Amino acid sequence: MKKNLLVFVIFNMMVSMSLYSQQWGLYTLYAPSNSTQAFLVDTNGTTYKTWTFGSSAKTGFSNYLLPGDTLLRPVARSGNSLHGGGLTGEVQKVTWDGTVVWDYTYSSSSYCLHHDVCPMPNGNVLLTCYEVKSSTDASNAGCSSPTTIWSEKLMEVHPTGATTAIIVWEWKLWDHLCQSYSSTKPNYVTSISENPQLMNINYNVSQDWIHMNGIDYNADLDQITFSSRTMNEIYVIDHSTTTAEAATHTGGNSGKGGDFLYRWGNPAAYGLTGTTNFDVVHDAHWIFSDDPTYPNYLCGFNNEGGAGGKSSVDIFNPPYDGFNYSYTAGSVIPPSTYGGF
Repeated sequence: MKKNLLVFVIFNMMVSMSLYSQQWGLYTLYAPSNSTQAFLVDTNGTTYKTWTFGSSAKTGFSNYLLPGDTLLRPVARSGNSLHGGGLTGEVQKVTWDGTVVWDYTYSSSSYCLHHDVCPMPNGNVLLTCYEVKSSTDASNAGCSSPTTIWSEKLMEVHPTGATTAIIVWEWKLWDHLCQSYSSTKPNYVTSISENPQLMNINYNVSQDWIHMNGIDYNADLDQITFSSRTMNEIYVIDHSTTTAEAATHTGGNSGKGGDFLYRWGNPAAYGLTGTTNFDVVHDAHWIFSDDPTYPNYLCGFNNEGGAGGKSSVDIFNPPYDGFNYSYTAGSVIPPSTYGGF
């Protein structure tokens, strides 16, 4: 999992500026969004290393320094067919001397990489990707207001060449929907609140519906967490499944296939009344297991949810139960609140 990371640091000013930082021992890596440089600075603020990228390869929305001194960086690619918040479409690995050793593009009129990426212990990379669904697709899935929807999928890719990769694992949100609008349509359930393991397609539906923006991997649990800006929630899913199992509701260490194992932040999203703990959440990740105060807690950057609408880093302890999580369907999922820092 990511260690000592706060990927999204967002300053709300007259002119908004975004920085993405990673603590690495006595150094911090940071890269301004939409820029052509990344910097490694020491604890005194002195720049130790600068990377400079081509003008057509500006930084997207995260940046990671891997063991062995290689940068993993999403690129805000020009020429994407889709246009919207957080689009990247491209991801690179760049060595210490600035050599681009991997430059992978995944972008079309029906899908596009966006926002965060996550390096994995096996050398693969987790990617977040918009997946376009037509208004017909939405209607067929039980949407009450048929519209074009940018759904989400996660992909684990294995680099195979300088510009190529193979998808070795995939999870699609569209396989895990529910709706109580029409009993004649797929995904019908009589109660949304009794099915928090599924996403209600009729909650705040829009084109950029979920707007996934942060992703992390927990190797000990073999699970993935991600955050949704529009849903104001953080989710956990099982990565131990096969791709085929990830499209179903059974299989994997949890026995629940690709359904949500856990979600937290906004009870209204699963049909209940309760406190909305996040307001524009980003950067879902686990705190590392050897932290003396918050081992294995989940964390998110709460852009506007702190006291007085200020930004805060919010840490909370999921109710772990082996590879699953303890909560009662039909009730607000614990904990009741977080600690703000």
